[in-house]
Amino acid sequence: MEEICKPHLVDLLRTFDKNRWFSPRIRFASIRSKNELIADLSILFHPQKLMNVIHFVPKHSNKLVPPIEYDLEGRHYRIDGRTLDIPRLSREKPKFQISRVPYTMSFP
Repeated sequence: MEEICKPHLVDLLRTFDKNRWFSPRIRFASIRSKNELIADLSILFHPQKLMNVIHFVPKHSNKLVPPIEYDLEGRHYRIDGRTLDIPRLSREKPKFQISRVPYTMSFP
């Protein structure tokens, strides 16, 4: 994991947080050192490097987490077999809508 740049590690942790794949949350503040981020990821994953791809193998079974790979040549993540632009996706603003009409909430 030392071969992955720090901004890409932070983006991966943001993705974990956004999708709520792990609890408790992993702090991903940019003021934390790269070694601290790697230590936190090492608690959850056992990285395996095959050729130029790092596979993040979960240490504990978690059905929410899809297979994650990092391509060192292309410098991008593959999640569940699809190449995703994690830096762009992790920095997207949350989408929400404010409705100014009355509504009723009911609790069973």
